[in-house]
Amino acid sequence: MSTAYRSSVQRMRSTRRVGRGSLRWVAVAVAVIAALALAAWAVHHWMQGRADPGAAAKRKDGHALLLRDDSGSLEAAAEAFAAAASLDGSLYQAEADVALARVLELSDLSWEGARVQDAFARDAAELARLRGQRAPEADRREAELSARRKALSARYDELRELGSRREAAAKASLSSLLRDHPDDVAVLRAVALYHAVGGRLDLAAQVLARADAERLSDPWLELARASANAAARDLPRRDRGIAGLQELARAHPDLLRARLLAARALVAADRRDEALRTLSELLRRNPQHDQARSLAAELAPVPTPPAQAIAAAEPPLAAAARNPPGPAR
Repeated sequence: MSTAYRSSVQRMRSTRRVGRGSLRWVAVAVAVIAALALAAWAVHHWMQGRADPGAAAKRKDGHALLLRDDSGSLEAAAEAFAAAASLDGSLYQAEADVALARVLELSDLSWEGARVQDAFARDAAELARLRGQRAPEADRREAELSARRKALSARYDELRELGSRREAAAKASLSSLLRDHPDDVAVLRAVALYHAVGGRLDLAAQVLARADAERLSDPWLELARASANAAARDLPRRDRGIAGLQELARAHPDLLRARLLAARALVAADRRDEALRTLSELLRRNPQHDQARSLAAELAPVPTPPAQAIAAAEPPLAAAARNPPGPAR
């Protein structure tokens, strides 16, 4: 065997050893890179699942305000939820909570708008009746009614504009959230209540069916279910909805919205005494609840003046006519 041949063989063996060593180092490097990538993914996933403490605190504050349910608290709740979403961009539930607060505000705007329309219609009917009269007091009352109708019309336009903005914002936010998180309880309860408040009872039922399929349990979901039933035209279903709201108020005393919606449904069912009792219970828990105070004042019976006050205010001739003297003896 020649010296040249032996040298060639040795070089080939050396090259193979070097190649095998290089492959081992490449394999080690790939394994290290994969392990680092897996660790980075795990840390990222863990951080996503762990809410920012400041965001969690803001969201907790928002829910406490949401339960108080008066107009000022609802606005403050929406601001707290928005701050939570700003602190933690992955906390999409806070965005759903903002929409929930806006939906409750939208419910109040819709209710007030309907009451304003009713008052406008009553005034229009009285005005038409007065215009057929010639009495001097009819002219004064006609002027009062005309001024009030103008104010009611302006208030209705204001409510409609604000309600349109609230609804557009809630609809855009909830559509996106429902697409990305179709099975999340915070999203589903806001969407269900949005449809129930808007009178879209079939859509509310579809969302609630999805929540039931996921076996989700949440008092706000039950609020949406009961309020949708209470808004139905079918009387047995409406009564079932009122009973559901009352039961929800007993089971969750801090959920004041259940009492407010129950009172409104009772008014619509012409059960005014029950509505007043419900509002009284609500106001004991939150005396600052403006919606409850306003409705209670509207429903409160006008006090009957005592007989002495009537006698004192009665002109002498009218009293004499009402109680003529007996025959002279």
